[in-house]
Amino acid sequence: MKNLLIPIDGSEFSTRAMEYGKNLAKSLNVGIVLLHIKDVRLPIHYYESGNVEEMKDSVQKIIHKADEESSKIIEKAEGYFSDMKDKIEVVVLNGDPTHKIVEYVNNNDVELTIMGSHGMGSGFQSLVLGSVANKVLHHVKKPVLIIK
Repeated sequence: MKNLLIPIDGSEFSTRAMEYGKNLAKSLNVGIVLLHIKDVRLPIHYYESGNVEEMKDSVQKIIHKADEESSKIIEKAEGYFSDMKDKIEVVVLNGDPTHKIVEYVNNNDVELTIMGSHGMGSGFQSLVLGSVANKVLHHVKKPVLIIK
């Protein structure tokens, strides 16, 4: 085994996945890829408004907020793995978290994905649409370990 992938979003379950992944990586002497997805998609009602200036302003605010949140999440994760700096790679992508995680796992040298059962977007939406973890589990071609 070469690399473990741990998607991170700053949630409690993401932290649990990092803890489990860190212990496993140390015992197997493998690397870890920390994958963070910045979801900068606009809600559908912005597209329906037709107001281009309002959309531009909203996009800039969403990007700025996503950048701030991402920086905090990555800084915390890097601090957690400070004793393994030579074994950690941080990857940040923009887009739909489910799609980007699946795409990354299926197209990169990752033997195992370790992720939390619930993330920051959990709640009513995950009941209706299904959680990111559930969708990833069913669309990747490699093993996935879900941490509760």
